[in-house]
Amino acid sequence: MGKEWSLSKLRELVHAILSKSTRTTKRIDELREIIHYQDVLFYTWQMMSKILPADKNSDNIYMLNAIELLEITAPPKNENSDGELMGFNNDKKFVLDKAQLGKMMGKVWRALINRDMTPVIHQKLLLLLLESYLSKIDKPIFLTDFLMTSMNVNGIIAVLALEGVSQLMQKHNIEYPNIYGKLYSMLEPEVFHKKFKSRLFYLADIFLSSIYLPESIVASFAKRSARLSLRCAACDIPMLLRFIGNLLIRHPGLKKMIHHSEDLEVPNDPFIENESDPTKTCASQSSLWEIALLKNHSLPSISSVAKFIDSNLPSVEFDLSEVLGKTYEDIFNAERKKKKGEKPSLTFERPQEIGKLKDDKLYKLWQLTT
Repeated sequence: MGKEWSLSKLRELVHAILSKSTRTTKRIDELREIIHYQDVLFYTWQMMSKILPADKNSDNIYMLNAIELLEITAPPKNENSDGELMGFNNDKKFVLDKAQLGKMMGKVWRALINRDMTPVIHQKLLLLLLESYLSKIDKPIFLTDFLMTSMNVNGIIAVLALEGVSQLMQKHNIEYPNIYGKLYSMLEPEVFHKKFKSRLFYLADIFLSSIYLPESIVASFAKRSARLSLRCAACDIPMLLRFIGNLLIRHPGLKKMIHHSEDLEVPNDPFIENESDPTKTCASQSSLWEIALLKNHSLPSISSVAKFIDSNLPSVEFDLSEVLGKTYEDIFNAERKKKKGEKPSLTFERPQEIGKLKDDKLYKLWQLTT
């Protein structure tokens, strides 16, 4: 292999991949065959760190080619593995300089995030950053402005940016202004129609995990989630109830929202639903009457969870992962597998006929006799 490849040939390949006019998937495949060699990986990044910052092109084709190149040159997750060497110029003593590699990655990402991009490119770039690069880039604080700007975009882009912010806050102790206000604004009824709803509530649970957060902020999230539980699909209610339960477990002072005076009627609820600032909603003066309503829900999987407000809260938090991404089909299958008691009465008159629904799960549960 070392005789077949040279640094000049590798440089030509990288230039060809970063085409402005044509998608270069075939050339990507050529590089994919040799990128597992540590010296190839290092020299490819060395070339990318010179080419990409110098070329300010924001064309879609160019950006897609650059993203595909970043996908295959992502650093290995197992940092302790000893990679093979291509052996350029018969150099068998090459040692991968991980610190230098991190600096070159930072240089490339600085060049990419400051370009104009379509929503599709924006989403792809954020996903790639989160999954493969954020923990590898040298001094990733420069990504702050990009992530904060991305959080002002609606939808999945904002959620992905929120995840990036979460990682920087945890690993680099970076503070972001009004981060909880932004997170609060994302919890809208429309989010339950999106595929990223599970990711959003998983992140919200992480952001609200600190026991040192102001009670007013946590109360606002609990109350807004309770309101959402009356508007969302049944398959999403268990997730919201566990999310609220976790907030109450972390902040025992909020138990007053459960045991609030029964004289408080719904029309007199002090909660200011349209207030965007979670510190000014008066949620801590309200009660979680919404959960009390759900105790009477027709689905046992919901009513049983809602009854946590009638007893002492558990000492261990609820595991959100068990209910994230639940669907109506999951609820139906869970109910179907439960042991049946006495046969229920269905009608007072014997039916004469019934239409058969082929491949219908409901139909398979019935056995018609004459």
